[in-house]
Amino acid sequence: MTTGQAASDPKATNNEAVLSSVAELARFPRGPGSRPVRCGRPPGLASLSLFVLVNPVMRLFIGLKLPKKQKARIFRAARPLREEELPVRWVDPENFHVTLKFLGEVRRDRLPAIEGALGRIASETPPFSTSIGGFGAFPSVRRPRVIWVGVGACPELRCLKQDLEWTLSELGFDVETRAFHPHVTLGRARPDGGVGVFRGLDICFSELRLEEELRIHTVDLMESRLSPGGAKYRVVSGARLAAA
Repeated sequence: MTTGQAASDPKATNNEAVLSSVAELARFPRGPGSRPVRCGRPPGLASLSLFVLVNPVMRLFIGLKLPKKQKARIFRAARPLREEELPVRWVDPENFHVTLKFLGEVRRDRLPAIEGALGRIASETPPFSTSIGGFGAFPSVRRPRVIWVGVGACPELRCLKQDLEWTLSELGFDVETRAFHPHVTLGRARPDGGVGVFRGLDICFSELRLEEELRIHTVDLMESRLSPGGAKYRVVSGARLAAA
């Protein structure tokens, strides 16, 4: 096919555009164990999915990671809840964290702008401490969907949350209008629970004891990867607070 024929053939032009996009995707870094890209033969559109090695969209949120020992103490404190044999899918303690801002499905090419905004906020926020303690459930103890341990909404944490909301709104993210209730999710109720299965949960909560201090030095941009066994989280990048 000559150059003039290719320019006049819409199908050929479209194929070239698609292949160009695939080649661009192939340049993204891949995880351990990824196989090398073989681009010797131009693929047909039917086999295009074989060449898309990286999902261009990530499910992101901004949060606070907890120290490993603190995760273990929270897990031990919540043991009586797990012994109640409630219809709850309990979170692996390795996944304990505090969510500050959920970003949703985000294209990878937006990462530099998000990381830049997070870095600016962190550089203007001194390290601070807050508390962890007090157990509860959303939306109610009688019909819970999420079981959690609370995180103190101290003035410094509220200011950090507000700075995130307003700065990220300038990048096109919606401002959260719901009340801020920082917490660590311990478990999520399964849909097979019958009426009254959580009766007495409020009493169980009142008998639990946990008093922890959470020292905050870093704010993290995190990715949530959904799987049949539950969500898995990884830190995409972190921003250290001022003088941290």
